[in-house]
Amino acid sequence: MTQEGEAQMISEHEEYPIFEKLLNLKQRIMLLNKRNDMKSHDILPVQQQVEDAITQLMKIRSGVLFKKNHVKNRTDDELNKVCQLMSLCFMTIGKWHESPAIFCQVIAIKNCFYQLEQIGIYDEKILEPYNAKLKQLERILTEDEVNCGLSEPIMELVGYNYSVCKRIYDELLSTIKDMSPVLIPIRDQLLEIRTELVEIAFRDQYTAQDILPIQERLREIDSVRGTNGLFHKDAPDILALIGQGTLVDLLENNFNACHDLLNSEYSPKVDSIRQRLIDIKNDLQGIEMTSKWSLRQTDLFSYQLQLHDVTRMLHEHHQFGGEQGISMLSYLLAACYNIILNLLGEEPSVAESLLPIYNQLNTLRDCLKRLKSFQCELEEDDKMLYILKLKSIDVLRRDGAFHDDDGFIPEGQSKCVYALEECYRLIQDLSPEAPTEG
Repeated sequence: MTQEGEAQMISEHEEYPIFEKLLNLKQRIMLLNKRNDMKSHDILPVQQQVEDAITQLMKIRSGVLFKKNHVKNRTDDELNKVCQLMSLCFMTIGKWHESPAIFCQVIAIKNCFYQLEQIGIYDEKILEPYNAKLKQLERILTEDEVNCGLSEPIMELVGYNYSVCKRIYDELLSTIKDMSPVLIPIRDQLLEIRTELVEIAFRDQYTAQDILPIQERLREIDSVRGTNGLFHKDAPDILALIGQGTLVDLLENNFNACHDLLNSEYSPKVDSIRQRLIDIKNDLQGIEMTSKWSLRQTDLFSYQLQLHDVTRMLHEHHQFGGEQGISMLSYLLAACYNIILNLLGEEPSVAESLLPIYNQLNTLRDCLKRLKSFQCELEEDDKMLYILKLKSIDVLRRDGAFHDDDGFIPEGQSKCVYALEECYRLIQDLSPEAPTEG
């Protein structure tokens, strides 16, 4: 056994009580997700136990959660899962602008970056949305740090993963930013081909005829290289050499992807993972198209855990023993994480705790709009019924704001207040004009 492996075994033995505690916390969070009315008072005690577990882990690790050359073990793996689930819970109860809520977004970005590193095919346009998201998350982290809004364990955990993301982003960008302008058109062709290959990889069925024309285009691009292996071999400017290595890597990665796709006889393990990722991607796209605005972030629990497991397997390449199809799995995994990130990136207009009020107001507003479209007038009795219902909602406000059961002011105040005021205006519009005295 290697010294590294021996150290990992000793570490896991010492950390086993923490590992067990994290397993129990994960099960508890999964049970919480089955409830239809997740509240702050359900989540915050669990969050405290997660913080306690991280604090104990830091003590075992001499006060530092992740040292420079730390070898990840199963305790880290379970901690990652638990914190992703807690992050989704924070989003579901409306606490989007707190650092625990951004953890799963940071992890999704990190996993996207890992796959981009493996695939090796990207440009500034692909990286820019990630950069914008990282800047947004950094603002939340900085604000919490300045205001001491986070415990040390959570700040170290989230901050560490954010710094890993930022480092990988800088490395990815530095690889491509220096490229001769004469090489950009070739790079763009290779990126376009990469997009086509991803689309084919997600099909349930495809044939060699879908791949062979793409392979031929790659050969045409390859044919313009000189005997020295350089593109634009006759270009007099030495600047034409800048970015040659990156371009060759892009070309070879596309060739490898074609080879993987043409080799349809995957091992049962690779084929099983491929089909699993296709199913996840189809489910996530369905949510994105039809249910995005009614999504409870905790609905993504199972998808996050499945993608986490696949990511771990791909990092442990020895499990596959050099089998074909690994690059294709990286394509599929990156696409799934991108959809997850899109679903997490859109802050809901109304927090879950406010949805009952918001839905009631929307129903009332729709009824009143319908009456107005038919040019109806409200009789006095009907008008009073609407007003009484609105007042029963309005009286729930304290100091002008709706609160949840724990006394917090959840996201979506402006939406609810606007809907309430619009209902009052519609009632006024539907009221018959008072007769004027003659």
